[in-house]
Amino acid sequence: MIISKTNKFLYFFLSLTIFVGLYLGEDSSGSGGFIGDFEQTLPLVKNPFQVVMFGGSNMIDMKFPIHYYIASIIYLLLKNDFYLRFFYSTISLICPYIFYLCLKNKYKTIDLNILYSLSLIIFIFPTFRSSAIWANTQITAIIFFLFALYFFTKWEFKKSINLNLLFLLFFMALAVYTRQEYSLPYLYFVFYFFKSLKFADFIKTSLIILVLAIPGLILVIKYPGLIPIYLTIDLYDSFLVNTSIMSLYLVPLFFIAYFQESELKNSNYKHLLLPVVVSFFIVIFCSLNFNYNFIMGGGFFIKASIILFDNLYLFYFTAFLGLIFIYLLSLENKNNLVLSLILILGFSSYVVFQKYFEPMFFLLFFLVYETKLTKNLLKKKSNIIFLQLYFVLYLCAALINNYFLITKKL
Repeated sequence: MIISKTNKFLYFFLSLTIFVGLYLGEDSSGSGGFIGDFEQTLPLVKNPFQVVMFGGSNMIDMKFPIHYYIASIIYLLLKNDFYLRFFYSTISLICPYIFYLCLKNKYKTIDLNILYSLSLIIFIFPTFRSSAIWANTQITAIIFFLFALYFFTKWEFKKSINLNLLFLLFFMALAVYTRQEYSLPYLYFVFYFFKSLKFADFIKTSLIILVLAIPGLILVIKYPGLIPIYLTIDLYDSFLVNTSIMSLYLVPLFFIAYFQESELKNSNYKHLLLPVVVSFFIVIFCSLNFNYNFIMGGGFFIKASIILFDNLYLFYFTAFLGLIFIYLLSLENKNNLVLSLILILGFSSYVVFQKYFEPMFFLLFFLVYETKLTKNLLKKKSNIIFLQLYFVLYLCAALINNYFLITKKL
């Protein structure tokens, strides 16, 4: 099937907005966070083999260096900060296409133009845009992760050791060596291998993973700060923050599912009464112990709740919705529960940012979560248009915040 002219135009237009953002210095994800990170880590790009100190903080103690090695090679050739950012902005344009290829592998009976339209949403995410424009570690990790997902979608139904599995392991290792948070989906893949492979093949796969992990173990021994910085005892805070952040992506998906599927509208929801009550009391209990500094991260809804209502009620409600949606996904397949728990408990930190989940969670939902919801969503082009408009509004809010620095003034 030939990709429609409309989709080709949208790809061109959205690609152009990345370069407009580059010219304007857009940082729609964080009101200066990506800019600050670029300026602080530029010495590592110029000389990635030295240990650089910033205010007593050792940068290599916080991040694996693979992005800086790659960026340093590019910088060596281009010898200019802006050209480095231009290069990353340009290379980021392959991401929607790789996402499209992943979708094509997974949803073989779905109209290719619908899949292509869905893939373009990645252009709209503030984290994707900012990381591309500011040559951030996140864009390098996203590229590696997308390649890993591509090989996962080619391997998923074969469930034996082959080249696709080896490439999956290799690119996941690169993603983790770029951004530590990608160790969480990697951990889920290990669980998936355990369930899907014969025991002998699982042992072989585990040995390959161990070999790929050796460089990381050596670095962690030398620089203990590389151990995931997310672990903390503030589970009340991170639990609500994580479920609220996940709800940002799940709300439109379940909204579409409800209003487009007649069987859902006519369903008897008595079976949801207990989960709703339990989720309500979980949120209430966590809120009584909630002590999160919303100035530092916390996701879109916690900021919106403070700005719009000067309280956290909207934030608590979205955390509640996130719990309900995760429960519904878990009913379909227990693997979904495992993946959701890994993400919720894995990001247990004194500070959690929206960028940790974006666009990783969106990609996981369509390519790794096992749910009928995705196939139903992809039946109609109108569903994808609704998703595009929803995330355009999200981007507009982020751009307004970027220009007026609203969250900086909280």
